[in-house]
Formats: sequence, C-alpha cells, structure tokens
Amino acid sequence: MSSRLAVCALWLVVLAGWAWQAEGARNLTCGKCVFHVSDEGLLTREGSNCGAGCGALDFSDSWGIRNISNGTFDGLSSLQHLDLSNNELSSLPAGVFDRLSNLQGLDLYNNRLSSLPAGVFDSLLKLFSLNLYNNKLQNLPAGVFDNLSMMWSLYLNDNLLASLPAGVLDGTPNLMWLSLNNNKLSSLPAGVFNRTSALMWLYLENNELESVPAGVFDGLSRTCSMSLDHHVLSLLPAGSFDKLRTCLSLSLFDDKLSSLPAGVFNGLSKLRGIYLEYYNLSSLPLESSTGSQA
Repeated sequence: MSSRLAVCALWLVVLAGWAWQAEGARNLTCGKCVFHVSDEGLLTREGSNCGAGCGALDFSDSWGIRNISNGTFDGLSSLQHLDLSNNELSSLPAGVFDRLSNLQGLDLYNNRLSSLPAGVFDSLLKLFSLNLYNNKLQNLPAGVFDNLSMMWSLYLNDNLLASLPAGVLDGTPNLMWLSLNNNKLSSLPAGVFNRTSALMWLYLENNELESVPAGVFDGLSRTCSMSLDHHVLSLLPAGSFDKLRTCLSLSLFDDKLSSLPAGVFNGLSKLRGIYLEYYNLSSLPLESSTGSQA
C-alpha cells in the first residue's frame, strides 16, 4: 500500500509540474522582450527593444491567443519565423506585421480567421512561406499577396473560399506550391495563373468547380503535379492542358465529366499518370488516351 501511495504522490508531483509549466508557458522570452498571453487571450509584449537575439517566435502550442495588441511585433527586425498556429484568432489587427521586414515564415493555420485586413502582408517582402489553412476565410482582399514576390509556398486549403479575386496571384512569380483544397470555389478567374510560371504543385481538390476558363492553366509551364479531384466538373475546354509540358501527374478523380475533348491530353508529353476513377465516361478520345494511364 505504501508503494502505491508513493507512486500516487509521485504522479501528483509530476502533474503539478506539468500544470506549472503550462501556466509558465503563457510567458515567452525572446531576446530582451517578454511576450505574455492574458487569461482573456490577449497577446502583449514587455520591452521596446528585443535586440538581435529574437529570430523566432513560436506560439503554436495551444496558447489560446484570441487577440493581438497593437505594436506587439513592432521593431522585431531580426524575426525570421513567426508561428501563431493552433490558437483562437478570429481577426488580425491592421498593420500587425508591418515592422517584420525580415520575416521568412508565417504560420496562421488552425485558427478562426474569417477575413484578412487589406494590406496585412504588404511589408513582408522576404516571406517564403505562408500557411493559412484550416481557418474560416470566406474571401481574400484584392491585392493581398501583391508584395510577396519571394513567396514559394502558400497554403489556403480547408477554408470557406467561394471565389478568388482577379489577379490574386499576380505578385507571386516565385510561387512553387499552392494548395486550395477543401474550399467552396465554384469558379476560377480567367488568367489567375498567368503570372505563376514557377508553380510546380497545384492542388484544387474538393471544391465546387463546374467548369474552368479556357486557357486558365496556360501559364503553368513548369507544373509537375495537378489535382482537380472531387468537383462537379462537367466540361473541360479543348486544349485545357496543352501548355503543361512538364506535368508528371494529373488527377481528375471523382468529377462529373461524361466526355472529354479530342486531344485533351496531347500536350502532356511527360505525363506518367492520369487518374480518372469514378467517371461517367463512355469512352476516351484515341488521341487523348495514347501514352496515358486511366
């Protein structure tokens, strides 16, 4: 019995230590600054000059952040990575990232963001990666990514986006990875990918596309993988994939296509796999099926 009591006492000590650590984790020191999250979920900072020692901030471990005080990230010129994922943010203050001129990675996934302030990313000229997946975004402000010319990965999957602004990707010429899976997109703007010639991976699964504009993929000369699974696509324009000469994998799994235009896959000279399961296709055009795998 005494040994059991000792074990129980030990577990109480361990649990108490965990609880103390969890409470203490509401304060984070970075360089010469201390960041604090109040019981109400407000993130604030103590110290006006954090110094060069603050290169990364990680608030991802369920800090319960609901709001960010104005100026919290001001003057953090050495900050390269900011992780605000797995919190309870429903909005961002205008200008919240304006002083983060050297930021390279920004994680905002697994929050409750329903919208973004206009220009919220305009000062992030060195940003490489932006993760916004699993929020509640219903729309994007026009020009929201216009200044992100260095960005190479953008995650917008698992939101509620029903449309994209015209030219939304025009400012991202170095973008290589784009995920728009699991949204509510019913259409794509004409020319939406015209200035993303570096894009190699494009994921549009589980949306509500009924059709795509003619030539919408013409700018994707370097794309090696594209997924258009689980849509209500009933029509593909002739020549839809003519410019995808480097594409290795094309997936149109579980769409509603009953026919395909003649030669629809002819431009896919390097293709290694086409996935067309769960279709109502009665046949494939001979020109399209040559050298492909369905």
